[in-house]
Amino acid sequence: MFNDIDWSASPDHRTAVHEAGHAIIGRAAGLGCGGAGIIADGTRVGFAEIDKPWFGWRRGDGSRAALIEAYVVAVLAGAEAERYALGAADGGDWSDQDSVHEAITHLRIRGCAFVGDEIWCARTALLRRRSERLVARHWPTITYTALAMVEHRTLDRHQLDALARGVRQ
Repeated sequence: MFNDIDWSASPDHRTAVHEAGHAIIGRAAGLGCGGAGIIADGTRVGFAEIDKPWFGWRRGDGSRAALIEAYVVAVLAGAEAERYALGAADGGDWSDQDSVHEAITHLRIRGCAFVGDEIWCARTALLRRRSERLVARHWPTITYTALAMVEHRTLDRHQLDALARGVRQ
């Protein structure tokens, strides 16, 4: 059913897949998430709101490191969804990479001397593989979400929560 969709048909389709990847995997990871959509405002072509777990974290919220890793996985899911749908990411994830770097600095990885060293890169690669597996597992939901995004341009938190639960709108 999903194999006959031409995700390269327009830039909006590519953007929708990317942002749906963030939105659905963020929810699957249990993170606080808001809306998402396609928006060309001169500085970006889309957005997906995912709460940064290092802000407002308190004892009892769960492992801080696990939440930060879940955030990184959700951020990486945009490009991974593009790769899954199109075979390659279009390079539009430069701001996502900035977010990944910011998040990983909060992990305080043992043995990591600086951003980009061997240990840093190994952890990022591990989280990318985790993101790739989650995108594959949630692909039908990402697809429905991306198609809804192409149709409506933006989806609010409640619409995305419903789609993540499997409620088709």
